[in-house]
Amino acid sequence: MVHLFAVAATAMVVAAVPIEADHDNDHGARFHHADHREITFKSFSSFEVDDARFEIDKDEIILSHLESPREEIRITEDYKMYLDDEEIPLDVDQRKTVQEFYQLSFGIRSEAKAIAKEGLKIGVKGAKLGLQAVGCVFKMLLTSYDEEDLDVEMEAEADKIEAEAEKLEARAEVLEDQMERWEEVGRQMKDEIPALAHMEWL
Repeated sequence: MVHLFAVAATAMVVAAVPIEADHDNDHGARFHHADHREITFKSFSSFEVDDARFEIDKDEIILSHLESPREEIRITEDYKMYLDDEEIPLDVDQRKTVQEFYQLSFGIRSEAKAIAKEGLKIGVKGAKLGLQAVGCVFKMLLTSYDEEDLDVEMEAEADKIEAEAEKLEARAEVLEDQMERWEEVGRQMKDEIPALAHMEWL
């Protein structure tokens, strides 16, 4: 069975990377992973994979099973783990794994939001470039501004946008590496902590 973490790694940055999705006002973006598991992306802090939910709520991470048995795992900012409000004892190595999972989760969310925001800015600039081109055509009709001037101006502006897009792409590649590590740590967390071993939905 594919782990929740393997599929969720995609959902962590779904809004930062263009994908085909069915949009629903009540449920956010819904799409299907390559292994046919359904992901419902509600926000950068909440998504569901089949019958499991991943949430970042203020300073906590909450993993919950939406069907029976209704189990909830909570990870706090001091890297403690709770199963249905009962603390799970962790040894030193287990706590380090939980700490890394916690820090990666918040770090990925923050960077994904930043990438999405910058991507929107680049898109707006691209749209403005189109409007600018239309304005330049009228300028050609009314002034000494000619086709060569238009080419130079449009190329310069397009180069700026392309450079910004390339920087964003580089950030996305770094984020992809972080996602892969997040998935590995999630699997490791499940394997190391006996209380999680029976949870097939993870």
